[in-house]
Amino acid sequence: MKVLLTTINSKYIHQNLAIGLLYELNKDYVGLSVKEFTSKTPLAEIAGYCSSFEIVAFSCYIWNIEQTLEVARQIKQLSPECKVLLGGPEVSYEWDDIIALPEVDFIIIDEGEVPFAAFLKHYPNLSLVPGLVWQRNDEVVCSDAPEVFSLDNLKEINPYLSIPAEELRNKVCYVEASRGCPNRCAFCLAGLQNTLRYLPMEYIHSSLLYLMENGRVVKFLDRTFNANQSFAISIFQF
Repeated sequence: MKVLLTTINSKYIHQNLAIGLLYELNKDYVGLSVKEFTSKTPLAEIAGYCSSFEIVAFSCYIWNIEQTLEVARQIKQLSPECKVLLGGPEVSYEWDDIIALPEVDFIIIDEGEVPFAAFLKHYPNLSLVPGLVWQRNDEVVCSDAPEVFSLDNLKEINPYLSIPAEELRNKVCYVEASRGCPNRCAFCLAGLQNTLRYLPMEYIHSSLLYLMENGRVVKFLDRTFNANQSFAISIFQF
């Protein structure tokens, strides 16, 4: 089965950490590919590229959801058998209207590591995929939440390898040192879980070292980077 991990970035200088992680975690799956587009790429061109795959998995955010859905519509016109899988923060919490669209087949809600691996392993037996929303006989099905992904699984993962090293110097490179937030701010999705988990220091150090050697601009994605002072200081010292 040919599966594509993809997204539409707002600019060329951006890169998508999520699909880089998912690809590196599942790269032993035969048929899995990864490719990033930008908002300046003609949508017909994106749809044409994606339509050659059996499954296209999009990473969705507020800046690309409209373009993503339009690409999904065009994919269905070019290849009705192609299945569209959505994930990311823009579809994880308010997915009712999205799953009702004929161009959307599946939605992964919340963190994607466990559901995506299960999807690759068990498809088309969707009942074995946790954290998945789909339609069955005109009824919406939402499977049980997945087990919490152990961040220790990322110790030896380099999510930037899908981008040629020579291109990283022209990118804004993102690093994730923690997930979640101890606060419950009503305007922020991170406050819905109210948990804070730290990635293995081996992963953080290796990511930073790789980007210091090959990149130029590094940005942290953490919601509350200084929630743990000793943790933050240790990264600054490194």
